[in-house]
Amino acid sequence: DHDVSHVILITIDTLRKDVLSAYGSERVKTPTIDGIASDGVLFEHAYSSSSWTLPSFSSMMTGLPVTVHKAHRADSMLNDEFTTLAERLRDSGYHTAAIVDNYFLHPEYNVGQGFLEYDYHPKRQKAINSFGATVVNKLFPGSLRNYTSTKELTDISIEWLKENRDRDFFLWLHYFDPHIPYAPPWEYIAKDAVKDNSIGYEWHSATRIRSGHFAPNEAQRKWIKELYDAEVRYVDHELGRIIATLKKYGIYDDALIIVTSDHGEEFWEHGGFEHGHSLDNEVIGVPLIIKLPGVELGERRAQDVTTRSIP
Repeated sequence: DHDVSHVILITIDTLRKDVLSAYGSERVKTPTIDGIASDGVLFEHAYSSSSWTLPSFSSMMTGLPVTVHKAHRADSMLNDEFTTLAERLRDSGYHTAAIVDNYFLHPEYNVGQGFLEYDYHPKRQKAINSFGATVVNKLFPGSLRNYTSTKELTDISIEWLKENRDRDFFLWLHYFDPHIPYAPPWEYIAKDAVKDNSIGYEWHSATRIRSGHFAPNEAQRKWIKELYDAEVRYVDHELGRIIATLKKYGIYDDALIIVTSDHGEEFWEHGGFEHGHSLDNEVIGVPLIIKLPGVELGERRAQDVTTRSIP
């Protein structure tokens, strides 16, 4: 009996805002995200609390700056003493569920506190390689894999929406793409892109570049960026399937939907690559689109905002 029955937070890992056509990109067309923006409010200057996943989502879930929650190291976790958005909505009577894909969103990092259902990916490598997991995989092929594609994550989410559409719920859906490795389905690569044969259709690591062992030339940089752009097109397409499902079940119009990212990605604008290494706008500037229930606004707002204000 909530005034807003469905609250949906959609986060897309490593998503630069300027790669979206809603934010002015001409090379990458993102019609699904553009459509949500045309129904909601687009914030032109939104910033993450951090340049990598764990501290960013810890702030997004608690509303607190990194200097307070201190989940800022790879061996840290979000402390139980902080109340999360999921806990508040759970205590308000919402069924809280998360379908997320990122190693730093595994349960041991505690970002998922407050979710009654927490379906995390990828599955732990230790569990994947155990004897018991080997037996399970022989009996039920594919049930314990340490990789879930964007398409598969969409399939899981669609099935969840089908089963829970009549509940009042808070759903958090987090896509790992376009995070490195950049390995998009070939059909999302631009027709005019010039392939670099030394790299191929996948780029798996930032380590060689950031360590100085590989200095890509201009053509190679363009191809690496194109692989990233293709992953953005891929995620936008799959997100379109989610939106179509919400409309099919009559959820979309009256839902509160938030679309954002944990951080961006640098492609040599300041001599760096990937994320986690700086606080330049390419790395902490993120998209933020909010579709309010029951109205079509199509607004753009220019004030500076932060994703830790989402709660």
